[in-house]
Order: sequence, then structure tokens, then C-alpha cells
Amino acid sequence: MASFCGLGGLLRGGCYGALIELGNGLSGSCDTAVSEFSEFWIIRHGEPEGAGAYLGRGSNPPLSAEGGRQALRLAARIHREAPGVIYTSPLKRAVETITPVSAALGLEPVIAEDLAELDFGEWEGLRYEQIHRRDARRYERWLANPWRTAPPGGETYADLSRRVLGCIRGLLKRYGGQRVLASTHAGPIRAVLMEAYGLTVLESLAVQVGYADLFRLDLNIV
Repeated sequence: MASFCGLGGLLRGGCYGALIELGNGLSGSCDTAVSEFSEFWIIRHGEPEGAGAYLGRGSNPPLSAEGGRQALRLAARIHREAPGVIYTSPLKRAVETITPVSAALGLEPVIAEDLAELDFGEWEGLRYEQIHRRDARRYERWLANPWRTAPPGGETYADLSRRVLGCIRGLLKRYGGQRVLASTHAGPIRAVLMEAYGLTVLESLAVQVGYADLFRLDLNIV
């Protein structure tokens, strides 16, 4: 089962702002696998203050006023099909996004450190023009191969993928057959899409992941 808009639509970014359904199994090795698929819902946080800059694991702004409104709209949407458990990145923008949802459902969100955004190191809080002026050569290398190249003092996409997918596999083993909701960031969402669809890192970066977008995936460990 693929997304209702098809993989081409995903890569063109034409389906975002709606519910996205992906059905591929999450591949990868593990000690024990579950036989049931879990309905795994992933939310990107709402718009934060300072939007437009590189806000990663080392940046912790709250939601903007618009981000708060987005969180309320998500709560109104999600409560109709309540998940059994909620996890969230520890960063304020993710926690504040899920707070209205958890309040409406009466579920306490569980903090998962590994759902945090990519660590942009010395580039945290900067816009791309500022980074390019400071270190154009490294920035261009990073854009060309973020899987192997890290921002100074930050993470590669390979680092991000390892920790995010390790967290997701753990949740699948623990909650097989249940509906799980996670509030996280664009980078972790792209890591899951890469694994589920077999995308390259550059293909995943072409996927539009907007603020407060919701993805619904049927996942298993295979």
C-alpha cells in the first residue's frame, strides 16, 4: 500500500497539509519482530518563533502565535481517532504542539530524547545566508551530502537516522498493533520516510514537511 497520492506526489510535495498514508514496512534488523502493524502517526510541530532559521536539537524556541493556533487545529482533528499512546521530542515546539492534543485525549505525553531534531551545531539559529557567508565551502558540501557531512559540532543525517529509527523500532516492539502518536520535527519525519520508502537522503529533503503536518503510516519491523 502506498500513499493515496502516490510516491510521485510525495516527492513533488503536492499532498501535504492533508493526511498522508504510507504502508511500507519499516525495514531493519532487530532482536525480535512484531507480527502486527502499528498505526504510527507522526506530527511535525507547529510554527516556532524564529521560523526560517536552522532550528535543530540545540535550539529551543516556543511556538509562535500561529504555531499555537496550528496546535489547536490538530487537537480538534486528532481527537476523533484517539491514539493509545503519545510520544514527543523534548523540545518546546514539539511539546507545545502536542499539549492540546494530550489534554483533549487525557493522555500524558512521554518524552523521547531521540525524537529531537538534527543537531545543527554551530549553525543553530542561523539563516542560510549567514551560514553561507561564514563557511560557504562546508555549507555546499553539507547540502551535497548531508548523510556524511555534518555542520560544525553537529550531526550527520546518518547520525539522525540511527537514533530516530532506533527509537521508532523500540516503539513498534512495545506497542505492536496499537496506534502511536509522535510529535517531532522535519528531520526525524524524513528519516522515517527514507526507511519506509527506500528514499535517498536528497530525495527525502525534496519532500515538503510543513508545520503541523500529520502523517499516518502503517509500520512493522521486517
